[in-house]
Parts: sequence; structure tokens; C-alpha cells
Amino acid sequence: MADTPSSERYQSLEVFGPTVNNDPIQDVAKGAQSMDINAVVNTAAVVILALAVLSKLATVDYGMMRGWSAAEIAYRIPIDNWMIYSAVLHKAPIITKAVTSATVYTIGDFVSQRTGGKSIGEIDRMRVLRSLIAGLIGHGPMSHVWYNVSENLFDNILHLTAWWSFIPKVVLDQTTW
Repeated sequence: MADTPSSERYQSLEVFGPTVNNDPIQDVAKGAQSMDINAVVNTAAVVILALAVLSKLATVDYGMMRGWSAAEIAYRIPIDNWMIYSAVLHKAPIITKAVTSATVYTIGDFVSQRTGGKSIGEIDRMRVLRSLIAGLIGHGPMSHVWYNVSENLFDNILHLTAWWSFIPKVVLDQTTW
């Protein structure tokens, strides 16, 4: 086999399957061309975003969790993330609600497309972007204003603060908002 030309050696390797033109580089290039680039881009976007979010959530207590047990970490990380979110919400409520709404709209549209039967390569990125923008500049800020007006109406104008006052709040919310 030492005096066999390299193209014949390549053909004899049945692991790679039949070759078209005895050139392994061209075969790899053709395989890359047949890949669904949208699937690669969409998968990469989901993986990168998920890793970024998970690393941020998991490292909230990074500087102080030395020596903590796994149980302490599992207990403290959600609480500390919630406390940080609450502090940011108190400091910048409209921006925080806008970003939260954009996140939920984006995830919701992605899940909607996937459960609607689209493969990862068929996900419409522009539709996902439109959903993100709708949550960011539409729903988040407007909800902040609406719920402040609603709470003021029920608490300070109508003085409905009893336990059952959620019923007219829900009715107004569902018919108006």
C-alpha cells in the first residue's frame, strides 16, 4: 500500500463513503455547502445566549461562595438573583420591565415557532427580532404605565383595597388593557 497513489488510498477508506472526484477537500467543501447555514446560525445564537445567561445567573455570588456546599449554592443563588433583580427594578423600573418583556417576548416567539413545527433552521430571525422590539418598546413600558394608573385608580380613587378587589381589577385589565 506504500506505492499506492493517495487518491486510491482515499477511495479504499469506506468509512468516508464513495467519493465523487477523488479529492477529499472538495468532498468536505460540498458537505459544508449542503449544511443548513440557518440551522447553524440559529443554534449558535441560542447556545451563546443560553451560556451567557446561565453564566451570569450562576456567578451572582462568585466572590463570596468560596467554601459553600452545593446545597448552600443551590439555596443562595436564586435568592440573590431575585434580590439583585428587585434592586434593579426599584432603581430603573421602566428599563427593567422593558428588558424583561423583550426577553419573554423573544423566548415566547422562539417557542411558538418551534412548537408550530419549524425546524431550528426554519426559525424566522426577523420575526424573533420584531417580537423582541415589541416587548422592548411596546409592552414593557406601556404595561408599567398601565399598571401604575390601574393601581392608583383602585387604591386612591375608588378605594377598593379589600381582598376581593382583584375581581374588578382583572375585569378592567382584561377588557381595557
